[in-house]
Amino acid sequence: MAEKTVHDKQLKRWPFYIRLIVYILKFFMRHRVIGEENITEEPAVFVANHGEFYGPVALSVFMPVYFRPWVDERMVNKEKCFAHIYHGTFENIRWLPKTFKKLLTRICAAFISRVFADMKSIPVYRDSLKNLAKTFALSAEALLNDNVLVFPENPGKESDGKYKTDGSVSDFFTGFVHIGAVFYKKTGKCVTFYPVYADKAKKTLTIYPGIPFNGRANVKEEKQRIAEEIRQCMVRNESF
Repeated sequence: MAEKTVHDKQLKRWPFYIRLIVYILKFFMRHRVIGEENITEEPAVFVANHGEFYGPVALSVFMPVYFRPWVDERMVNKEKCFAHIYHGTFENIRWLPKTFKKLLTRICAAFISRVFADMKSIPVYRDSLKNLAKTFALSAEALLNDNVLVFPENPGKESDGKYKTDGSVSDFFTGFVHIGAVFYKKTGKCVTFYPVYADKAKKTLTIYPGIPFNGRANVKEEKQRIAEEIRQCMVRNESF
C-alpha cells in the first residue's frame, strides 16, 4: 500500500461512500482550480470563504490536496447534531408531522455526524476557552502530517446573522490564526496559511500563495496581520 502523504487527493483517503458523493457532485458542479502550483510540500492551513453550504461542498469536491476540516463540535456528535438540525431546520417545517420531523432529523444527524467523523474532522469547541484549547491542540497535532481547513467568517457581524451567499466575504474571527502559535510552540516551525476563494458564479477555486506565520512576532499582531491579508485576497477576488 502506498504511503500516505500531505499531497494525497481526498479521494485517496476518504471511504468509498464519500468518494461516490464527490464523484456525483463533481459531475454537476464542474469547477476549475487555479493556483494549485502555489502549494508547497509542507502541511499547511487552508483558509476559505463559507457561503453557507457552497464553500465547504466546493472545497470537499475540488481541493487538490487532502485536508482535515474544522467543524462545529455539535456536528460530530450525533445527539448534539440531532438537536441542532431539529431546532434549526425541521422544527420550522409546519406541514410535516412531528413524528416524521424527528425521524428525518435522526437520519440526517446520523449521516452528517458519520461523514464528518470519516473525514477526520477537527471539532471546534466554543463553549469555553478550556475546550477551545482542545481544538488548537488537535489542529497542531494534525499539522504534523496533514493539512487543516478552516472557514473563519463571522456571520454574526451580518444584519441577518447568516453567511453571505452573494460571493462577498464577511469579517473574520481572527482566533483561527492561533493554530500558528500553538504549532510553533510544539515544533519550533512556522506553519503557512493559504487563502482559498470559492467562486460560485465563475465556478473556480483559487488558491493564493501562502502566508507564513511568524513565530517570533507578537501573537496578537500576527493574528490581525494574517487574518487581514487572507481576507484581502478573497475581497480582491470577489471584485474581479
